[in-house]
Amino acid sequence: MKDKKHQDELKQNSATKSITFIPIVLMFLFVCIITFISIVVIFVSIYFMGYNLFDLINPEPDSKPVNSPFYYVATSGNNNNTGQSPDCAWKTPSYAVDQAEAGDTIYLLDGIWEKEQLYFKTNGTVEKPITLKAYNGTPTLDGVDNRGTCITIISEYSNELKDYTYVTSYINIEGIKITRYSNGIKMEGSHHINFDNIDVGPCGTTTITFFDSTYCNLKNSNLHDTQWNTVVLMAVYTGTHNITIENCTIHGSPGTWGGTKSHNLIDLFNVHNKNKKSLTDINIIGNEIYDAKYNGIFTHGLDNYYMYRFNISNNIIHNNYGVTVSYFEDSIIANNTLYDQHPWGFYTCPPVKIHDNVTFIGNNVSVKSDGMEYWLSPDKEADILIIKDKSPYIRVDSKTVTIQDNDRSSFVIETKYGGKIILQFTDGREFSENGKGTVEYYSDRSEYITNGDERVVISTN
Repeated sequence: MKDKKHQDELKQNSATKSITFIPIVLMFLFVCIITFISIVVIFVSIYFMGYNLFDLINPEPDSKPVNSPFYYVATSGNNNNTGQSPDCAWKTPSYAVDQAEAGDTIYLLDGIWEKEQLYFKTNGTVEKPITLKAYNGTPTLDGVDNRGTCITIISEYSNELKDYTYVTSYINIEGIKITRYSNGIKMEGSHHINFDNIDVGPCGTTTITFFDSTYCNLKNSNLHDTQWNTVVLMAVYTGTHNITIENCTIHGSPGTWGGTKSHNLIDLFNVHNKNKKSLTDINIIGNEIYDAKYNGIFTHGLDNYYMYRFNISNNIIHNNYGVTVSYFEDSIIANNTLYDQHPWGFYTCPPVKIHDNVTFIGNNVSVKSDGMEYWLSPDKEADILIIKDKSPYIRVDSKTVTIQDNDRSSFVIETKYGGKIILQFTDGREFSENGKGTVEYYSDRSEYITNGDERVVISTN
């Protein structure tokens, strides 16, 4: 009995286990089938979306994501490429610029492109500028025949609204060379355009033009060898202001490249017909400006217009016709060295005169024989100061200029055509006039005032 009962219990337990095992097997099979179907769907989806599964699993280490802001251009590239790595570079800079959006950086690999013309039509932003820069070496844009413009950054001007309606802005250009175009770079109505470490020239006309442009920087660059003005700042419709030209070499008009015509190295031109002070807040600092048949810096425009709030400081200027200071107002001209000039150093270009509140500080000017270091003509009894100058000769025609604390032990002052010079030594030092002995002495200064047309040799102890 006991054996029979034990056998019955074994059969019952076996049946229970069989009933429990069957759902587990069915569940396992169900999961396998679902997993298989899912894998098939994924593979089919990847196939029809055009992806290579191997590429997704093992991507190229140098490849960029689809929305990469970095693009590459090489002479060996192809404009049908993605442009997103040096190995998939585009071929032409003009194509790359056409594709550019705010925040993009276009890298030019070392090479030479001929007769490329780049038109920037898209704006950057303050947070996301558009940048065109060298990736390696010195990428060169060669116009070949001195025609056309290499880089154009022009806004749309409305004659009806008398203003620029679509303004191109926030573009950076770095480390490239531009040569043998008529115009290297032309801007109109643009703002926040920055150039750093560029080389532009020779050019048949000019290297770079700031036409009604604002908040732009040109730094650490070489601008050279032109047949017209090498660098141009123009105020015509809306004005040009807040431009900085710093630590550049600006030279050669026409230079040594075989050009037959020449003009000025930096040309400042104000003909804006509404605001006489529309060429304003210009900084020309720390440059070397040399080798021109005409002026190192030249100012011109409509009569009684202004070069307003200029800072011309710490430049080395040599081997040119002179530096005009006509039209200047509320400006400072400081610590410049001028040498091998002829016929002038700093001068006003008749009939245009210097305006008001212009201070010359610490300049050192020398010219070739028969030249004039200073030749100034104020247009009114203005506040024109020459302080701590190191120049041997200063002439004033019409109105008054004050000279304080000239650093030379001997120098000449001259007045003509109603000009007057007030010479002061604020430390009260003694000096003689034409060897006649010490002039009047004041407790706070020693002073000499010219009377009519005079040429006076000043010697200090």
